[in-house]
Amino acid sequence: MGNESFDWRAAMRAPVQMPVAWAADRPDRLLVFVRGATQARMTAWEVGQEPRPLPPAAKISYTWLSHDCETDYYVKDKHDSQVGHLIRVPWEGGEPEPVAPGLPPMYFYGLQVGRDGTLYFAGSGQGSYRIYRLDQNGPHVLYEHANEAYLPRLSADETLLAFCTSEPANNRHWQATVVDARTGERAAQLSDGDEFAVAPGYFQMAALDLRPWSPIPGDTRLLVTSNASGAPKPSVWNVRTGERRRLAEDLPGEILAVGWTPDAQAVIVQQAYQGRVQLHRCDLASG
Repeated sequence: MGNESFDWRAAMRAPVQMPVAWAADRPDRLLVFVRGATQARMTAWEVGQEPRPLPPAAKISYTWLSHDCETDYYVKDKHDSQVGHLIRVPWEGGEPEPVAPGLPPMYFYGLQVGRDGTLYFAGSGQGSYRIYRLDQNGPHVLYEHANEAYLPRLSADETLLAFCTSEPANNRHWQATVVDARTGERAAQLSDGDEFAVAPGYFQMAALDLRPWSPIPGDTRLLVTSNASGAPKPSVWNVRTGERRRLAEDLPGEILAVGWTPDAQAVIVQQAYQGRVQLHRCDLASG
């Protein structure tokens, strides 16, 4: 018998505070989603201070931080359509301004900020899915296809860009595609066949602060997740050599690689099994 007095509506209105992203160079600053009884807002929070609300247009799945945490980026749309323009606002507050006013309204899904301020983002519209590079010379298309392409991930030395593509069919059976971050020249692609999906990091319908590349500059190892076994399972893929090492094969359930240790000697994986979620450390040297 269930608890007949339980009010599920009240549970859905319960206050929520959820971290969304940390700044790479300022871990004391982060974006936090705050939901109260009457409204939900994205906020900028510096540890030890009160969270500061971002403009109402900033939404949980479409708000990002720069490395130095001096700038917040978000998508300003109309009527919650998720199609709009990219906007930036200083961390300390100020007047929001458009980032690339010359681009048409589009659906943004995934953004990375280089240390020099260069932006890499996925934008779709007018029948195409594109991966853009936006620098001081304006926007450049690094990748374009009629089928979905999302979630760019920039390597530690910012020379390579990985993202999800669906070239054989527009059915979200992903391939992990890697290109030169400056020119868009294809560097590598990993596929487990047209009927399966393999994605850099793992595919998540949110602005998840995921960092699948090794944190060591020049190290071309990338965390990927495949569903070829029937459940999500992670691997370490060396983009330069093509070597692929599967992780935590003995663990049952759904396994996701959630990050590297700072020295890139181990990977932290998340196991979801029988209603429990646990974290495990996979030491790459010992297996």
